This record gives sequence, C-alpha cells and structure tokens, in this order.
Amino acid sequence: MNKKIALVDLLQASILFTAEQKLLILDQLPMFNEKQVDALGSFLAMEQQFIETHNDEIVANMKKMYAELHVQESPDAVYVGSGKPN
Repeated sequence: MNKKIALVDLLQASILFTAEQKLLILDQLPMFNEKQVDALGSFLAMEQQFIETHNDEIVANMKKMYAELHVQESPDAVYVGSGKPN
C-alpha cells in the first residue's frame, strides 16, 4: 500500500497529465496490480528526476519566453479591463 501512496504523491506533482487524467488514474488506482503500480511509479519518478536535473534550463527558458512575450509592453501603459493596475 505504501507504493500506492507514493504514486499518489508523484501523480499530484506530475506536469504531464491533465487534472482530468490524474482523477481517472486515481479512480482506477485501487484496482492496479503491483506491476502496474511499479510501471507508473517508475515513469513518474523519471519525470521528476528529469525536472530536477534540468531545472536550471527549464527556468532559464521560461524566463526567456516570458521576456519575449512582454517585449512590446511599455512601463507607462494603461491596461483597461485586464486586471492589471494602471
């Protein structure tokens, strides 16, 4: 049972599955056999390891994309109806 609890934690942290997919897996989890739990656990553990190993690259690319999205913004711009302060 401890493997299933660990699997739930890994599944919650996953970025590859949508919320709907996660719920479907959680609904079916009690019926998983040990081989299925091990396989999904290994996959999710590899996902977490990849994220941890490449964290600096991921963050750098996210910052770069964010900067490129906001190139045209002016600091004095007024955003009407966008929820941003003017």
